[in-house]
Amino acid sequence: MTHDPVDVAEALDRIGIRISEPPRLVASGWESHIYRCETANGPVATRVYARTDIGDARREADVMRTLATSGYPVPAIRALTTVGRHPAVVMDFVEGTDLWRGPHTHLESATICRRLMEDLHALPVASTPVDPLEWIRGLTARAVEMMPQFGRYAAALWQAPPVDLDAAHCHLDLHPGNVLWNGRPWVVDWTSAQVTDRRFDVLWTRLLAEMYHPQLAHVFTADRPEPWFEAATGFRRLSTVAGMLSTGEHAAGDRLTEHLEKLDVAARWLEHGTGVPVPDVTTLLFG
Repeated sequence: MTHDPVDVAEALDRIGIRISEPPRLVASGWESHIYRCETANGPVATRVYARTDIGDARREADVMRTLATSGYPVPAIRALTTVGRHPAVVMDFVEGTDLWRGPHTHLESATICRRLMEDLHALPVASTPVDPLEWIRGLTARAVEMMPQFGRYAAALWQAPPVDLDAAHCHLDLHPGNVLWNGRPWVVDWTSAQVTDRRFDVLWTRLLAEMYHPQLAHVFTADRPEPWFEAATGFRRLSTVAGMLSTGEHAAGDRLTEHLEKLDVAARWLEHGTGVPVPDVTTLLFG
């Protein structure tokens, strides 16, 4: 799902951002497309979401503004707008490439991500009490409501939730594809960000590494096994993909199905941490 560059240009014009040439699609993922838009004051990036709910876009902009005040390397937010029915965030454009295509080896790139993760987790969080499990509790409830086949895994997961929690700012999708490099790193794609237990952050990136780059998984390996957090991470991955497949609310097009064969890793994590077998990943995803 791409957007007409004219619609992107009109969306920017409505909020007072004038561009000098048609927007150019420069990146796309499961959840959004990124357009480079040239202005008199330099290029801006316009991130257009696949979903029509503006909540994700607004929350992402708020998170990035908060982290910028702490000196964390995030692009500056310019504005929020809509392209057709889809929300969009306008931010400074970072000249450079993601870490996968940058000057580093894959191991160096993974190590940079781990360091960025540790820097993020060290930032102070708001003094207002936050339930670090609220987001994952909501995610599992919504998944079961939409896809009942996940019910027995959610029930097993919440029989004995952890109590030794360590809340921190977490990106929850911090991998080399979400770090831009232009002599220094810039972390992008904050759609999933939460104040939650830092183990969710590390384990999500380790899950992605085991799925696509197993030689890098050791960079994100915990000091001790975390079966509950691994099961919750596997549940998040499987239920998110199932939801995307069932609603079509993603930007990956037909490419999404190419990832299904990798999901056996998430299934193993879910099965190990809950004790509930996953007999077939495809059946689970499609109900």
